Amino acid sequence: MMMARLWAPIGLASAMVLGLAACAEPTTPSAPTELGRLIARGSLTVVDGNQVPCCTVTTSGVRVTVLGGALSLYALAHYSDTVATPGGLMSGACVQEVPNGSSVSLNGLVTLPDGSSYLLLPCSVGTYRLTLTEQTVFPDGSSQVSDTLLGSGSFTWHRDRLTLLDYKVRSVTAVLSGARVAIVVLGHHYQFEATTIH
Repeated sequence: MMMARLWAPIGLASAMVLGLAACAEPTTPSAPTELGRLIARGSLTVVDGNQVPCCTVTTSGVRVTVLGGALSLYALAHYSDTVATPGGLMSGACVQEVPNGSSVSLNGLVTLPDGSSYLLLPCSVGTYRLTLTEQTVFPDGSSQVSDTLLGSGSFTWHRDRLTLLDYKVRSVTAVLSGARVAIVVLGHHYQFEATTIH
């Protein structure tokens, strides 16, 4: 099958996430000193089987509701490899191939000539952050909205497989279904929909 190289400067409209996490438990990665550019994002749609906003918890008169969240993927700030592309020198980890005759939508969903599809990640290695957006309502009626970091770490991607390694939790499971990515971390199930990066 013929393949076409897909290249784009990191940060242009691109995809979200993919496939099945590897079963092995590699050693915990060390945190990078700086993040690269945002290359992919998914918006939270479901938490533990409930569509967001959901999962309100009340304790001591304080009510917390999950409003949303994001699975954000970043390129590394620095890569050690470089390849020549029509757009100039780039990291080989951020040059992907798609079969000829395929189409790529703005959220990164690749549709093959036979009608099957998969999500394309612009770089095969990088870092990620998993956050929840929560609204806290206090007994006096005041409220605040804040983001809570659920996890962060490194990712590796190959077509149909995404492996997330959390800096503290060690591994997070990611499963692809169309443009949706299901994440399981610390016993909780989160579902994200791939969105376009502007």
